[in-house]
Amino acid sequence: MRSQTLLLRFGVVLGLLVLGCAAAILYPVVIAKSLISEVQTIERHPISEVWLRQWAEEHGGTYLCDDIGCQVEVEVYNSFLSTLRLARPAGFIAVVALEEGRLARVYMFLSDLNYDARPVGATTSTAIDYTSVREPGSPPSDPEVSEPPRGKPPSVKYTVTSSAEPHDLVLAYKLNVWCLARVVRCADSEQAPEIWALRRPDGYYER
Repeated sequence: MRSQTLLLRFGVVLGLLVLGCAAAILYPVVIAKSLISEVQTIERHPISEVWLRQWAEEHGGTYLCDDIGCQVEVEVYNSFLSTLRLARPAGFIAVVALEEGRLARVYMFLSDLNYDARPVGATTSTAIDYTSVREPGSPPSDPEVSEPPRGKPPSVKYTVTSSAEPHDLVLAYKLNVWCLARVVRCADSEQAPEIWALRRPDGYYER
């Protein structure tokens, strides 16, 4: 009977440990997904510097202002896996920028780039520009996709305006934040497969 009790206790402790590890691994994914969801619908809110400061405080972000405007930067990393050396350090960053009190741009970055020894890893970045005003009747704007010069660490930058086609606009939010819970690392293109598939070194978008 005593051995069964000890075995049960051991099972409970082991189960709690497994749940705790799973929660720690998935935490950055949950936060990153929440941030993407929020910035994807951010233009529906009455954006102001007060709202932006509150958003920064809610997410533990960095709030900065200069002569041009204000911005918030929120970061989340795979700290649990990287501390245990089960994965390369990787992070997701969301940036919201205001100019003259109006929503100007949203930036997102997913990266496991490491410069400790020699540059290894990759970065995917997206930008949504809300400052561009489309004239009535003009066609939707096309995205821009660019990558670094040869010899630089692999990365892709996807830039789109708020007046782009819905599919092109949605694509800016399709970052694979599950890479933050991946043991070892995601392959470069797995950070955002649909965006990496558009790469062209001349910086033009390819449908």
